[in-house]
Amino acid sequence: MEVSGRRHSRDTGEILCQPCHGEGDELPAEGYCENCNEYFCSSCLKVHRKMAVTKNHVIKSKVEMPNANVQSDPCVETCDIHKTEIMKYYCHKHDLVGCGDCMVIDHKACKVELVSGVSNNYGNSGEIEMIKEKIDEIERRINSIKQEMKGNLKTAADMKAKIVDEIKLFRKDLNTYLDQAEAELLSEVEKLHAKDVVAQKEGLKECDSMKTVIKQFQQTIDQHEDRANQLFVTVKLAKKRLVTFQESVKRISSVKSISRCTFEPSKDIQALKVSQSPIGYISVVTEICADLKKKTIVDMKAEFARELNVQAENERTCQITGMTMISSDEILLADHSNKSLKVINIRENRIASRYSCSDRPWDVTMINTDKSAATLPVPGKILVMNTSGGLSKSHTITVKQWCRGIDHHNGKIAVSFTSITVAVEVLNMEGEILHHSDFPGNTSDFPHYLGYSNDGKSIFVSDDSKNIVLELSADGQLKTKISENLKGPSGLVVTKDGTIVVRHQDDNDKLALLVPDTRKLQSLFVKNLKDPGAVLICEESSKMYISEGLNMHIKVFDLK
Repeated sequence: MEVSGRRHSRDTGEILCQPCHGEGDELPAEGYCENCNEYFCSSCLKVHRKMAVTKNHVIKSKVEMPNANVQSDPCVETCDIHKTEIMKYYCHKHDLVGCGDCMVIDHKACKVELVSGVSNNYGNSGEIEMIKEKIDEIERRINSIKQEMKGNLKTAADMKAKIVDEIKLFRKDLNTYLDQAEAELLSEVEKLHAKDVVAQKEGLKECDSMKTVIKQFQQTIDQHEDRANQLFVTVKLAKKRLVTFQESVKRISSVKSISRCTFEPSKDIQALKVSQSPIGYISVVTEICADLKKKTIVDMKAEFARELNVQAENERTCQITGMTMISSDEILLADHSNKSLKVINIRENRIASRYSCSDRPWDVTMINTDKSAATLPVPGKILVMNTSGGLSKSHTITVKQWCRGIDHHNGKIAVSFTSITVAVEVLNMEGEILHHSDFPGNTSDFPHYLGYSNDGKSIFVSDDSKNIVLELSADGQLKTKISENLKGPSGLVVTKDGTIVVRHQDDNDKLALLVPDTRKLQSLFVKNLKDPGAVLICEESSKMYISEGLNMHIKVFDLK
């Protein structure tokens, strides 16, 4: 039996107590714990036998102790849960390190090894560089959020001062009856301002806290680059903690905005004494995305950035017919020609997960953070997928054959069909048909794509045979033909402000924008693009993703 982690005295070759040696003392080992795989001196053995969590461990006497080859850098990191136990084991299945008690309790059925057995040459591992890159990325995002929050504090103060001045100026022309109304409005402004200040300061405090922990991890990594065990455990702990930090950064980023306030004077000033109406109102507008608050896609230009490889190993040429965002780093793809659904990691430009379908998928949509749905036209099925932790099938919903476009909004799924009876159906999550619409006359032949408006009140459908985009009500009834001047509109996307983006097979433009309210047709000039197919827009990152016919890549454009 060989045990990793033993120490020998340089002078006598005698086995040393491992806990004492970790603290710089060289005391001879008088016993060995089979549960912990560790050598102890007489003092450490007494403690080991008395502690509740280790008193039942199997102890070998000095003459029974096994001989073994040893690594020179035993890990001394203690378990967060079992405070006196050393983190000396590694679970392959869950990619976690832990103490002996952790492994016995939570990883009985897993493949578990000593850290010392898997950490050789870990200093050259690519995972260390990946962790360092994530640390740098999170630190950059934290710094960016901090700068924006500091600017928000100044903006909040300026807005407060401006509104207070407006209220006081307006108040000068009113009689004494309005004193109480003015006080109430000023109090509301103070509360809104205080709420913003508290939120921003809490965000700053959390950012500083994360930076401190990140710096500690970085220092520990640098400090133990030549100590494989300690380095291995430190990186694994950092990896687990950074996942939490990434979610924290995402959460802070989503709430880093402040309330946009304006003062609106009342039009009923002359009737105030009789009606007891307030002298005005504080209008609050929450800024959802700072990068897009000044520009919409109508005002932007598309600049080619790079290509993403969407071809998995041993696949033929891809035909990406559907795309949807899973997270800020991942896109779910429907590969029609390869009968598969794929998740591509944008940052790493690699296929993170792949699922082979029973038939060719066409379009995809997100249901929630853990589930998505895809249409399988030929059998007439909606394939509901689990997306958390890789793609896996949840269940299927049977629909009519030749289902094509799909979108989800607030628990309802809209699906278009290119069967003999051209229709759009609205279903609930159990597959029950809530609304059914047959387009009248010769309105539409091939409604390949559809999308909900941001408020869910309309469904927009593109037909590349009739060269039109249709607007339906939420219950699937035809409201209007939005445009009849398009060439092969397909790959429909609806932005948050209501702009409709579709493929436009014009010689110059490639994409068309249907502007909200006016429905005016406007071009979005896109270079380096041939035969566009599916279109995906991520407004949070100002990115646009477009597939091209039969191709192993999708193209990424910056919207500026």
